Amino acid sequence: PLARDAVEPGKYLDKLDREVAAMDALIGEILELSRARGAGPVERRALDLASIAAELVAERELQASARGLALTAALVPAPINGEERLVRRAMGNLLDNALKYTPAGGTVHVTTAPGARFTVADSGPGVADADLPFVFEPFFRPDGSRSRETGGTGLGLAIVKTVAERHGGSATLECPAGGGTRATLLLPA
Repeated sequence: PLARDAVEPGKYLDKLDREVAAMDALIGEILELSRARGAGPVERRALDLASIAAELVAERELQASARGLALTAALVPAPINGEERLVRRAMGNLLDNALKYTPAGGTVHVTTAPGARFTVADSGPGVADADLPFVFEPFFRPDGSRSRETGGTGLGLAIVKTVAERHGGSATLECPAGGGTRATLLLPA
């Protein structure tokens, strides 16, 4: 902003703005991953994945609609004891990935189930079988997702995995034969 006041706006300042925003996002994701990996026990309290999922879906309905996506949910109580900030972040990351990588006209469906299961299924292009073993590794981005348009730091799924493991749970990503992606966060009830 300061440089814009002193220099005529142009493509170089626009590029600088984009690069600074990308760097800011990367630093934020690295800090979040570090916090998720933090030392010490998780501060647990009673949570319901269905309530958190309902809030996350409501917060993203406008974004989904603007992108021409059908965002639906089937939520049943899924109680856990966990750290809300971390659980909310992991769930949000899975939902955001589905919204980001599903093309216009597609669907994103969110479910919760007893046994503390949160699942996001989409009709996007999926992930190549060769990439599936690496999707939860920090900074890994499948070749098809490497573009300025989709952005991302390659840390979102690493954060999901870290949160799941800190809670004694797991995270999985599957690409069914019919297409799309199904991401599941399973936490101890």
